[in-house]
Amino acid sequence: MDGAMSFSNMPYPPPSFFFSGADINAQTEETQETALTLACCGGFLEVADFLIKAGADLELGASTPLMEAGQEGHLELVRATVRPLARQDF
Repeated sequence: MDGAMSFSNMPYPPPSFFFSGADINAQTEETQETALTLACCGGFLEVADFLIKAGADLELGASTPLMEAGQEGHLELVRATVRPLARQDF
């Protein structure tokens, strides 16, 4: 793989990957899943946290990241996806 980036030894791509033109909100064609949706479905809290901090859309997809985390019973991921959506001006 000449010149190809490899993330095989990393838990997730480095921040520079997303700031080099990659679309953090890219969706699969068939199911409209995003990287954040897949992280929430799979229970990958650190990856989801990274994506949220990098600006991933929390409401994108046929099934939102919150819905996926809840369906799979990942309570910490539910909290991680609700916190940024919560109103702060009560």
